[in-house]
Amino acid sequence: RGPRSNGGLSGHQGGVRHARIGTRVRPLGVHAHEYNAGALKIVHPFAAASPPRATSGVAFIVRVENGRPERDRLIRATSPIASQVLLHQHETTSDGVMKMREVGFISVEGGTSANLGRESGYHLMLLELRKPLVVGDKFPATLHFERAGPVDVHFVVAPAASEPADKPHLHKH
Repeated sequence: RGPRSNGGLSGHQGGVRHARIGTRVRPLGVHAHEYNAGALKIVHPFAAASPPRATSGVAFIVRVENGRPERDRLIRATSPIASQVLLHQHETTSDGVMKMREVGFISVEGGTSANLGRESGYHLMLLELRKPLVVGDKFPATLHFERAGPVDVHFVVAPAASEPADKPHLHKH
């Protein structure tokens, strides 16, 4: 399934593996870049590198998988790298103009996954960056879900012009 008019989406499937224990999330492996939080799996969060003086940036998540039977919604995100993190959607109009708008949430229907990669149109807008996003750097963020609650992740900064493959290579040692 693709984007829905309510700002949600369901469809496709993207640091360290995590498992939820009570309300804490702990690492499972050093090189993997996916996070487990109860029935949610956050697969490959990444951000596009920014120019040195940029005041905003953009971050993506290759996939958010929901193993619960009921819908969950990403309702907000926070990170010390930016003053504000907004949930955004961009779409191209019939006349070829790209428009971006803030959305109140991004839905992940029960038993499905949501693609928050570049091609999906959904992303996290990082406003008032506190430092440039440099290729290879990592920064922490907290994704706040309606049902699952807060999930701590790390975004890896990738070159601005490229996106990691839809099925990233996950190292598991």
